[in-house]
Amino acid sequence: MKTRLNLTIEENLLHKIKSYAAKHKKSVSELVEEYFEKLSNSSTGENIVDFMQGFKKSDIPEDWDLTEKYYEEKGKKYGF
Repeated sequence: MKTRLNLTIEENLLHKIKSYAAKHKKSVSELVEEYFEKLSNSSTGENIVDFMQGFKKSDIPEDWDLTEKYYEEKGKKYGF
């Protein structure tokens, strides 16, 4: 059974997501559902690859320790 979910996101992000969905012949709901399914099937809920997908290579300094940054962000989120 399907149920409704309301999300609040930035307007410019919504435009990008709608464009991406149209290019891939999917609805925004399908994209969200697929992403949540992927998250719920992974052993930790998220991995470093998922975390880094939002970054462009040009946004990341060469001397940046990606693994350290990942755990640092998780620590902030979960308080450890």
